[in-house]
Amino acid sequence: MELNTKFGELERIFTLYDAWRDYKVKLMNTLSDYSLLTRHLYDFLVILLWFATIKRLQITLYLDYATQYDEIRKTVTLSNSMNNRQTQMLKDKIREAAYGILLYENGTHSDHLKVER
Repeated sequence: MELNTKFGELERIFTLYDAWRDYKVKLMNTLSDYSLLTRHLYDFLVILLWFATIKRLQITLYLDYATQYDEIRKTVTLSNSMNNRQTQMLKDKIREAAYGILLYENGTHSDHLKVER
């Protein structure tokens, strides 16, 4: 049973390939009726269409990346923002640790960085 389905699938693929080949031959015969200038114009338009498609994909990806970057930037800005009281308290504790007045292990630096809810 499985072998028959594989052969059926191959038949379908070859039938599609034959149809594509026939379509391509008809298209080439149709294009050969036109002048050289018209054929080149057609080729040029096809190339322009491909470039436009590629450019649209690039713009879509760029806008997606720009949106992701903006969201990351907002998140970083929000996480780095502290109110003035916390900033001043943290500066005082760091200054004390830097001057050797207070040992870093004995300080409360991490307590000031916790989010107040």
